[in-house]
Amino acid sequence: MRLQPIIPSILGVDKESTYFNLPLILKSGVINAIHIDAYSDGIETSYFNSIANLKELAEILGAYGAAADIHLLSDLPMDMDEVRRIVNMKLSIPMRISIHVGKGVALQEFTKICREAGISPGLAIKLKTPTPLARETVDEFEYMHFICNNENDGLNSFQMSVLEKVASFHAIFPEKQVLMDCGIKAEHIESCIRQGATNLIMGSAIFKNKEKTPSEIAIEYALKAAAAISKNTQT
Repeated sequence: MRLQPIIPSILGVDKESTYFNLPLILKSGVINAIHIDAYSDGIETSYFNSIANLKELAEILGAYGAAADIHLLSDLPMDMDEVRRIVNMKLSIPMRISIHVGKGVALQEFTKICREAGISPGLAIKLKTPTPLARETVDEFEYMHFICNNENDGLNSFQMSVLEKVASFHAIFPEKQVLMDCGIKAEHIESCIRQGATNLIMGSAIFKNKEKTPSEIAIEYALKAAAAISKNTQT
């Protein structure tokens, strides 16, 4: 399933708001996936960011033929157990899962588990983490998930330096899907796509907009992204 360029994130969005806004966003036809930062039970930041509640969220997504774009944030070395836990839920919706590279993470085991379950595996790369450029490593994954802020240094906003990082990767692997995440606002959409992004995660920019409803702003950003892709294709 090819995901539409804008993927709303529900991190920090409460249960009531999620139930109300997701149907309005998904029935627009220009958005077909929702991003979930999936935490282990007990440390979730909102109801649907708990792995335990993915089944309930899948019912909403399934009603609109939408996919779950999951970023697994479980603490090491629990990641493989949490991946298997998601797989064993047997959710009847398209899914993809990204996991962070790190000490003790068995990347080949992760991609094997995902592919056997029909889930697209992705590799999440923090701003300060070197981008893997070895073909054998990159080919293990169906997409690269670039984090655009730098929480380690207290820089929670979008960092322009990520654009060069994405552009360098895209120049070597133009066929690989690129997901960009964290701090992305309307003014970043065109530049991200121009540098090679295929999907942009937008959370606060959609759900904390004070002038328009989440569905209105999500559709607006989706159309803006589509125009940027069209422009980029023509040049």
